[in-house]
Amino acid sequence: MILSCRDSQSQGEIHVKRVMSWYFLSASISWFCIFAYLHLSEIFIYINSFCYLTFLLIQVLFYHLFYILTRIDEQDRFSSCHYVLPVVMSCILLIWSFFIPLDVQLAIVKGKGASLPPGYESYARFFLSKPLARLLFGIVYATLTFIRLRKYHKMMHLQVNSRSKLHASITIIIGLTLSSLLCSFIGSCFSRETALHSPVMLFAVTVIICQHLVLTYYVIQRQSLFYTIMQGKGEGNHVHAKNKQHHSRSSKIPEILTQKTFETYIKKYKPYLDPDFKITDLVEELGINRTYISRFINETYKVNFNRYINRCRLLELERLAKLPSNLKIKPYRLASKAGFRDGKHYLRAQKNEQTQQE
Repeated sequence: MILSCRDSQSQGEIHVKRVMSWYFLSASISWFCIFAYLHLSEIFIYINSFCYLTFLLIQVLFYHLFYILTRIDEQDRFSSCHYVLPVVMSCILLIWSFFIPLDVQLAIVKGKGASLPPGYESYARFFLSKPLARLLFGIVYATLTFIRLRKYHKMMHLQVNSRSKLHASITIIIGLTLSSLLCSFIGSCFSRETALHSPVMLFAVTVIICQHLVLTYYVIQRQSLFYTIMQGKGEGNHVHAKNKQHHSRSSKIPEILTQKTFETYIKKYKPYLDPDFKITDLVEELGINRTYISRFINETYKVNFNRYINRCRLLELERLAKLPSNLKIKPYRLASKAGFRDGKHYLRAQKNEQTQQE
């Protein structure tokens, strides 16, 4: 993931990959801590608070990742307050550990929660509460992620084809994430010895590995939602993925929509020649949601979609009228060949254009 940052096409994509790199780094540290808990008890008592921190950070970073991906407004910033509670809880454990004898801490680790040292029950419970804390954080942040995605759906007005792709990728990722919480569920509901030898734990670990692989694949290969949003010129701009199911002409659309690439497409394929051509048709052609296309045209050409298309038809009509074979034909009679439904629609578009120029 870190190496792929060099292949990024925008600052937004780099930002996403950095958050994912921190996510994987936290996961790696937590794996090492689990190994130390099982086989290096003397080392684990010194890194326990750091282990607590990474267990909780994983959940926050997962939400942070989707928060960036579903950001529409550049001013919509992820609150750093989400990181406060994990830091505070790990600091409490760290400070508390300074007042607990090392042999007591070592006994807690070696006992794997089977028995609590007399007089240190509260500390031991907090010491061993990582699976439960991770489970609770996982449920909370998975819920926040789901709510965030639903809100993104409503605000972006995704089309049916985009929505199905979004559901497919997000369902897989969130499903894997929720399944990975089995590790924490088993660890918090059963004794450590039972949890470590449970076949369900092996399944949960396999799910976690699959989740990491899928996340990496989606980001590096720029698939579905990840590709859709990371292709923006900035963190707040969303340029959407090419649809592999497009027919031949839409498959030639460049991955990043700019004024040059958009006009090249319009001039080459002339979709405006179809009198029934609508913005939803352009959505299907380019694989980009309606909100983005409408905003792109408004900001680039200072007109709405319908007026932009009528401009293209007026230019086409002007070109047709200059052809030798059409010199004696009235322009409104050529209107249908330029994409207007009839002469009446042509005259209305011409009047609107003249009014705007004035």
